[in-house]
Amino acid sequence: MQDTTHHNHPEKSHCRICKEHVDHNNAFYPFCSARCKQVDLGRWATGAYVVSRPATDDEVQEAVFGGKP
Repeated sequence: MQDTTHHNHPEKSHCRICKEHVDHNNAFYPFCSARCKQVDLGRWATGAYVVSRPATDDEVQEAVFGGKP
């Protein structure tokens, strides 16, 4: 079984909500706690976060594969 707790991120980063340091092995990564994870989810649910526009096929290709075929 593959270990899903490791991510390709720096060993330490900051919680996206409270800005506290969070280790990449934290079960709530990239958040520091269940509370911060729920705050983020709530912001998406209430519309506080929005995607400004749909991504184009070229942008998706570049993001997923690192460039055009």
